[in-house]
Amino acid sequence: MKTSTIAFLVLAAVLAVIAPSPVAAYESMLNDEPESTAGGTLRGGARRLGGWWNDVEYWRSIYYRCCNLDQDSGSQSKDNPNWRREEAVAENYPGNCKCPVRGSENGWGTSYFERWQSSCQEGGKIYTKAGI
Repeated sequence: MKTSTIAFLVLAAVLAVIAPSPVAAYESMLNDEPESTAGGTLRGGARRLGGWWNDVEYWRSIYYRCCNLDQDSGSQSKDNPNWRREEAVAENYPGNCKCPVRGSENGWGTSYFERWQSSCQEGGKIYTKAGI
């Protein structure tokens, strides 16, 4: 092998060892631990650790600001105070929903409104990630 090829392989190996890598893990939680019944648990008794994605507080903010299921489709989407849940102020989540398509009847296959409604209902994506 040429010296330059060997040098390249050594450099690549060194960079692979010292380069930071994202950490994503789940902490297993037993059902008899008090934390396992708290609102912050995800994925059936596992709590998410590390990573760059949004945490439970981000999803709770969306849930309380945007998941009032009593509003009708076709309603104004962005900054509509009617999308807020009644308990939003008590839970300390001020502000209105910022989604520009929250009440829209447009979308691919299903409307944005229908997707939001299903995500906000019990077992939906937002509901689950918020740890409600």
